[in-house]
Amino acid sequence: MRILSKIKLGLGLAFRFKFKEAINFIKAYITIKKEPLIVKSKPVLVQIEATNRCNLKCIMCAVNYERKDQKKNDLTINKFKNILQQFPYVKSLILNGSGEPLLNKDIFQIIEKPIKKNVLVGFHTNGLLLTKDIAEKIIASDLSWLNISIDSHKKETYEQIRKGSDYEKVIANIKYLTYLIKKTNSKLELTLVIVIMNHNLKELPDYIKFFGSIGVENIKAQRVHIMDEYPEKKKKFVVKNKELSKKMHIKAIEEAKKNGVNLTFTTFYTEEKKEKGCNWPWLGPFIDVNGEVMPCCVINTPDSLSFGNIFKEDFSKIWNNKKYQDFRKELRSKKKPALCKKMKCPYYTISLLDN
Repeated sequence: MRILSKIKLGLGLAFRFKFKEAINFIKAYITIKKEPLIVKSKPVLVQIEATNRCNLKCIMCAVNYERKDQKKNDLTINKFKNILQQFPYVKSLILNGSGEPLLNKDIFQIIEKPIKKNVLVGFHTNGLLLTKDIAEKIIASDLSWLNISIDSHKKETYEQIRKGSDYEKVIANIKYLTYLIKKTNSKLELTLVIVIMNHNLKELPDYIKFFGSIGVENIKAQRVHIMDEYPEKKKKFVVKNKELSKKMHIKAIEEAKKNGVNLTFTTFYTEEKKEKGCNWPWLGPFIDVNGEVMPCCVINTPDSLSFGNIFKEDFSKIWNNKKYQDFRKELRSKKKPALCKKMKCPYYTISLLDN
């Protein structure tokens, strides 16, 4: 019955699209079930890095200690058009990588192109640049969803984690955007994201209560993930107190119910076990600002793994090349791929404490 209901849901979504899009959507659904090495469906999900520049220096972010020498670039509107035209059947587009999308001066032109093609578009932001003017542009753009990363409702904790930010500005920005969504009856799905670590775990229930009181409807909690190469940072950030984490988990759920907040714990946080791992390599790629095609946003540096460069080679030739097939084969084996384990991928390190 579960499989049948999923098929019905897939068909229902598919026939909201144009005929060719619907056929490809059905093929993609079948593909993630069968996991072939050669994928005949075209990508329906694509993540493109709008910029790798950031205006903050968050204490847990790998960009500040692992990729600090990375050359900083923005994706131009012309390069974005080049990429987008190679994905005629994409239905979901994420405009994130290792940077802050609102730093890209072309971001609203970039958003406009796929939305006109009935593509669901969204991105994550730290919220500092989300001024009244930007908030109004976002509402007018028909963006599908927006996640704002804010790791505490307390000024001291927040500014300790998000170095270079301004607590009062970000809170004011969240309040105004929440107000605009309700005023305009916007369909924008706004979600606050908190990265759980030793610094803020005990604050989680009060965090939900605070943001629920100012009209935030969706909150997502995910755990911090630090690679094994950085043991001191793991010790500093990663929660190891299982009893405390479960206690805060339960209290958070209770507060969410009291305050009408839709609270989700991503695979970074929960201790649920999945039957299978990742299906990204069968759905679509992550493409960085320089055009490197990679498996996903976790494996997001070309020195780790790149299938090719979309500015040098057409994606149709990259999608089923030997590197892509070899990676799919490794994932299909149901073993924990060494690279995914190294990068602390949430699909393969499920527990809050398994880091």
